[in-house]
Formats: sequence, structure tokens, C-alpha cells
Amino acid sequence: MGPLNGIRVVEVATWGMVPMAGTVLAEWGADVVKIEHPERPDPLRTNVMGGREPGDGGVHYMWEMHNRGKRGITLDLPKPEARDVLARLVKGADVFLTNVRASARARVGIDADSIQGIKPEIVYASATGMGPLGPEAARGGYDTAAFWARSGIAFKGTAAGAEAPPDLPSAGFGDIITGYVLAGAIAAALAGRPSRDGRSGAVLETSLLAAGMWVMRNEIAACELFGINRFFGLGRASITNPLNAAYRTKDDRFVQLVMLEADLHWPDLCKHLDRPDLIDHPQFATMQLRAENGAACIATLEAEFRKRDLAEWCEILATATGVWGVVQNPHELSQDPQVLANGYLTPALAATGNTFSMVANPVKFDGGTIDPGPAPEWGQHSDEVLIELGFDADQLLALRISGAVQ
Repeated sequence: MGPLNGIRVVEVATWGMVPMAGTVLAEWGADVVKIEHPERPDPLRTNVMGGREPGDGGVHYMWEMHNRGKRGITLDLPKPEARDVLARLVKGADVFLTNVRASARARVGIDADSIQGIKPEIVYASATGMGPLGPEAARGGYDTAAFWARSGIAFKGTAAGAEAPPDLPSAGFGDIITGYVLAGAIAAALAGRPSRDGRSGAVLETSLLAAGMWVMRNEIAACELFGINRFFGLGRASITNPLNAAYRTKDDRFVQLVMLEADLHWPDLCKHLDRPDLIDHPQFATMQLRAENGAACIATLEAEFRKRDLAEWCEILATATGVWGVVQNPHELSQDPQVLANGYLTPALAATGNTFSMVANPVKFDGGTIDPGPAPEWGQHSDEVLIELGFDADQLLALRISGAVQ
């Protein structure tokens, strides 16, 4: 039981971005019915980058992450029989969710006018790669291109002289962020929608490009104001506060200091480094001096952190007054006491029957974490959903004979 219990969502979407929005809504308690084509399933199902190939007993983690908790049916939407099923679904739904290109939506009757023509108060939510207007509105988009590259994120992460921009940090990185943004907007629209009085529901739209620019909004604003290509620096040469930097340890790990109120924390840090002599050092005693002598201060701190392994630093810095953190690899998170204590990783059951660790939704309602269950098999719930819509056995058979349903 989640905050969206009783809300039904109809999803016509593939790959990662919009399906992630559907998964978030399912994690919040909504009944999400995912529609796939009877002959051409969501391409993410067979993308081997997302995990093991279907049928070998493994966990297709990308499919699970983007589709957990949904019910899956198949419909060949251009067929009149399938359109009848869709209309019945829409009449009982609160949200319609899609990332089908705008040029194709009208052809299969899933554009906003068509869907709200069936049910005026439904929330219609869509997302694209590049946005609904402009010369590239019809272009497709993956997060590496639209969210990562086009938005300025990749440029900002590219060091001077680098061979290439950095890779996307994780598969679906921009899809997950954009999907969460869209899910939040849908929840807001549901909260503010008019009562069932015939007025039209909200029409929501976002894009990978828009979400990428949103996370870069501080840098974009600064660059526009000052007419430059990069505002916040990149690399150690640009550091003006040596207490806001990462330092390599003896065992080649990193400790990230984030002591923004540097003068407040400098004496305490020096004591924890066992270097009280640095507190009143003529080059480092104040934030201004440390900025003026940044290279020398950073070199001094680098030498100190190189003296001990990460485990030693974790013990030493445990009582430090300033903020710091370990630069962890993703696998270490499964043993992180803070992660485990807060339930940020939770055991999950995959459609194959295997279990795996899943990152829980970052927002908890009433202190609980909701696991909506496995992602659906292809067309797994077609009969179940159609029967709920009032179709009898003969009608189900006719739909299958016509090819409208798998």
C-alpha cells in the first residue's frame, strides 16, 4: 500500500526514460499496465547490455530496474480491436504515459487529444529526447546523447587535453533522473487535478535534454552571466579551497574533503592529521592564504594523506568536525553500514525467480520501502487485465485470432 494506491497508469513506452517514471509510480503504489506490441516487445527486454540473456536463469537487471511492479499486456494498437481495448483501459485510468514519437502518436490514437477525448480528466504525460518543439523535435534521443552530451554535462567533466569526454557514469543514468522528474510531475498533477467535472486533465511533457540542463542549471546560469564556457573549475589547478578536494591514500584510495567553511575546520583537520604546526602556518593559516598558496597547501595535504591507508583515515577522521567521505566503488555499497541501516539496498525477486539487490526508491513514505514486485514477462497479464475490463472467453479468443493481442 503506497500513497498512489488506487491510481491506475497506462504506459505505452520503451527503453528506459518513461518506463522508469512508470516504475517509480508503481513503487509509490500505482497499478501500472504496460502495453507492448504482440510481435515486437520493448527492445530493453533483449538488450544484452542490461544483463544476461532471457531464459538462462540470470537477472536482466536493466529490465527489472525500469519495469518492476507493472502488469504487462500486448496490444497491436493500429488494429481497431486493440483500440477498443485501449479505450476501455483509458476510461478506467488516471494517467497515460508514453514516449512514442509525437509523429506516430496520432496515427495510433495515443496523442493527448485522442486520449483526453476518451477521458478528459486523465493526466497525459510524455517525454522525448530533445523536446516537443524546434528543428530537432522529431529526432529520437538516448541519454548519452541528449542528457549527457547535449546538456553540457560531458563537456564540464572533460579535463583539458583529455582524449575524449568521460563515459556516462552508469547505464540509464539520464533515463533514471528524467524518469523520476516526470514521476514527480505526475504526482503533482494528480494532487492538483480538477474533480471529475469534465474539465481536461493536465498535459505534461519533459525531455532528456531538459533534465540534463536542469542538473547543470548553476553552471549554465554562471556561464551565461559571465560569457564564458566554464565557470566552476575542473582539475586541481582550479582549486581555491584545498579543504574541498579529494586526496589519495597510501593504498591508492581517495578521501573526499568537503569542508566549505574552511577556516572553521582548518584547525581541527590539522589536529586530526597530527600536524598542529600547520594551524598557524604563514602560508595556510587563513582561507585567503590557502587560496593564494593553493598548490603548496594541496601538496602538503597530499603528502599527509599518503602516509596512511584508507581504513586508518576512516578511523582517524571519524571525529573530525568537517564533512568528508570515502570515494567508494559501487560494489562496496552492498556492505556500507549506512546504506544497510537505512534500507537503501533491498533484496528483490526478479521475474526469473532469482533474487538480487535493488536500490530502493530514495523517498520513504512513513519510514517504509515499497518493493512492487518483479517486472512482467511479455504479455504476462493480458488475460487478467482484459477480464477486468469485461471481456469474456469468446472475446479474448477473437482478439487473439485478430492479432490484436498476443
